[in-house]
Formats: sequence, structure tokens, C-alpha cells
Amino acid sequence: MTTEDETKAAVGVVTKFLRLMERRDLVAASRYLAPGVDMVFPGDRHFGDLEALVESARKRYRNVTKDIESVEAIRDGDTSVIYVMGRLSGVSTNDVVFENVRFIDRLVVKSGLIADHRVWNDLAESGLLIDQAVIKESSV
Repeated sequence: MTTEDETKAAVGVVTKFLRLMERRDLVAASRYLAPGVDMVFPGDRHFGDLEALVESARKRYRNVTKDIESVEAIRDGDTSVIYVMGRLSGVSTNDVVFENVRFIDRLVVKSGLIADHRVWNDLAESGLLIDQAVIKESSV
């Protein structure tokens, strides 16, 4: 396989994984993760398994989808670094619909599996995740 083919394959791994996560097909998505994977989300929240990640996400939103605007890939030996950029949309746990929230995911693919996943987004900065009960109390 050429370097270009390997890079395309790594991009395929990442995009399939992200779509499976949107559907919450954790069994299928976990097949794309390397043993010992480190997934880091805003707030320096680290996860080593998808069940813990999804449980944590339930505290922030009911559902979320990613509109992928661009994907960039860098290849070095048997490792690809894939950057996925776009916009999030969904519904927060306090039933606020959100859209057009920026995100960047950086995933490291080694030997065909995701070894590291870093996530940055503007959900917290958008104010969408603020507890609505706190807002109501402070406005009284």
C-alpha cells in the first residue's frame, strides 16, 4: 500500500468511527480503537472506553451531530494524524437546540486503529451548557 493509500485508509477509519459514534453504535465504533486509547475532551476529561465517554456526554447534551467541513491528514511512518473540522448541532440536556458550534477533532491512527483522540469545541463558550435552573434563579 502506498503512503497515499495508507493516509486515505486512516481518514476512512476516522470518518467511520465518528459516524458510528453519532449513531451510538459503540460496539462497532470500539473496533476502530487501539488498546490503551486516550480520548481527551474539553475540560481535560480523559476517557479510555466509549461507555464512559457516552455517560459523560449524557450530562451535557441529548444528541449531537457533526457537520464535517474539512479533513486534513499528515502521515509519518505507520502513523497518521487526522484533523476533522466542522460544526456541531444538537440538543442540550436542558432542551436548548444548538447549531453552528465550531469543533476540531485530532485523531492519531496507528496501524489502522485510533490511538489518541483530542477534541476541542465551543459548546461551553456558547453558553448552551449552562444549567437553566441556575439562570432562572439568578434572574429572580
